[in-house]
Amino acid sequence: MAFVRAAIPELRKTHGRIIFTSSGAAMGAYSTWGAYGAAKAAMNHLAMTLEAEEPLITSISIRPGVVDTQMQQAIREVHLGEMDKKDAEKFKSLHKEGGLLRPEQPGHVMAKLAVDGPKELSGKFLRYVYRVFRARERDTKRRHMFAIGFFFHWRLLLTCSSWNAPELAQFQD
Repeated sequence: MAFVRAAIPELRKTHGRIIFTSSGAAMGAYSTWGAYGAAKAAMNHLAMTLEAEEPLITSISIRPGVVDTQMQQAIREVHLGEMDKKDAEKFKSLHKEGGLLRPEQPGHVMAKLAVDGPKELSGKFLRYVYRVFRARERDTKRRHMFAIGFFFHWRLLLTCSSWNAPELAQFQD
């Protein structure tokens, strides 16, 4: 909050943008994650409040998905015993099966939103979804999992409406 408050005067002058990193924990409860989820939900509300009170500033909250970060490593290596067994297994299997996103995947989109995020997204809580497709190379001996560009499907979770990819095509790689 202090960073946002300090930046507001300059952001007004430049019609700047604030991109908040949210979490699925803001919308759903995980055992032992109450403070984390509540803080992320409050941050999402801050983005909505800024949209209402600061019309010259664009504020967007984005849920990046499950990203391979130090937090995920700590969940697997330190905190599994404190978590609900079902939740702990979810995070372990995401890592084991290669289901974690690389930080640069949602980070790329977030950086582009910071530079060019449209005013229409201000106050919204967006969900980043990275889809991976199976494809066959010409060499039939090998099959690869690979990403076809950055294919995104955005959902405005606060309003439960969908945001079609063409509207956000400029943010895709």
